[in-house]
Order: sequence, then structure tokens, then C-alpha cells
Amino acid sequence: MMTVREIAVQADVTSDAVRYYARIGLLHPKRNPKNGYRLFAAADVYRLRFMVRAKNLGFTLAEIRQIFFNIADGYSPCPQVRGILQQRIAENKNTIDELVALQARMEQAQNEWKDIPDGVANDKIFCHLIEQNNA
Repeated sequence: MMTVREIAVQADVTSDAVRYYARIGLLHPKRNPKNGYRLFAAADVYRLRFMVRAKNLGFTLAEIRQIFFNIADGYSPCPQVRGILQQRIAENKNTIDELVALQARMEQAQNEWKDIPDGVANDKIFCHLIEQNNA
């Protein structure tokens, strides 16, 4: 059995992360009856490493929890994992496309504004650069 610090070192995460995952039910430590410390089994290291890998692939803690539920119910989580990853890839591509378009609008505005003098703000015009922009 390992303490919070020991499992954190084994899984290369912070002790705070281990405590958080235990608090939200993703890890299930035993309690030392003598001092109340949380004690983790070797299998918890694998579970924790899995969570780190899943998070690095963009899975949320809720999705990771559902994966564990599927495993506990005897189902392979692989179809669910593939589906989530496919959806996340599409979302990321959409976000990237939106960011590329935003970057282009920003660069265009910067080029258009470089020779325009600063204006004076009043109660009807806050910044003429933005207000006259067609983007």
C-alpha cells in the first residue's frame, strides 16, 4: 500500500491531484485505521496513469469516469473512446479553423490601421478603428 505522496511520485502527478481524484471518486483509497491516511494499492497507480494519459488526449474527467463505469460493468470502453476522440478531433478542427480566420482578420485590421491616426473618444465613438472595421 502507498501513501498519497508515494502514489503521486509513481504516477508523476502532484499529491493535490491524487487527493482531488480520490475526493471526486476516481480513485478509491483505503484508510489506515491507525492514522486515517489514505492508502493506495498498486492497481491505483495504473488507474492514475491511465487518467493522465486520457487527459493528455483531451478526455474530460467525466468521460474518464464513464470509461471506468463501462469497465466495471464488463464492457469494453474502446468504442466509446474512439467516438469521443473522433468528436474531439472534429471540434478541434473547427476551433482551429475559427482561430485561423480570426488571426487573418486581426492581421488585416493591423495592416489597415497602421497609417490611420489615433482618434479621440467621445460618448458616440469609442475607438474609430474598431467601429469602422468591416470584419
